[in-house]
Amino acid sequence: MRALNGQRCQKVVAGKGTGSMVLLGFGALIERKPPLTNLYVNEEARLFDTEFVIHILHGAWRLQTDVSVICSSTSSNHEGGRMVDGLNQLIGQHISDVQLSLPAHDLGLTFENGMTLLIFCDQANEVDEFDNYTCLINGEYFAVNHVYDVVIESGNK
Repeated sequence: MRALNGQRCQKVVAGKGTGSMVLLGFGALIERKPPLTNLYVNEEARLFDTEFVIHILHGAWRLQTDVSVICSSTSSNHEGGRMVDGLNQLIGQHISDVQLSLPAHDLGLTFENGMTLLIFCDQANEVDEFDNYTCLINGEYFAVNHVYDVVIESGNK
């Protein structure tokens, strides 16, 4: 996770077509071959992936400053809603601090503009077995699963 420190947020995929799920891309842009066909994401997201990826799947999350909540996983994800507008403020910002809290592996990312994205691993449903969030860092895929284990696999997912 320390590899995320200093990385620039290149893209945010959130809003229509994604529900409360969010994808954040950091580091260098990498051309997609072939490009995505999802019309709900912008052209850059269709054409490029990023070096580092955090995909918030089923865990709750909140974007905040020291004095206010900007948006959360339950905010409106419609165009112009709090979720999309809030998360888009991360684009171009560098991560200044990464916090990983045990035992559940909650993740906190603080950005140079003073915003902090907190990801809460609250999915413990042993029937559906949903992952809370996943990361692609230095070519390795990490997932925090429904029993708060970190599953590591090599290669892109």
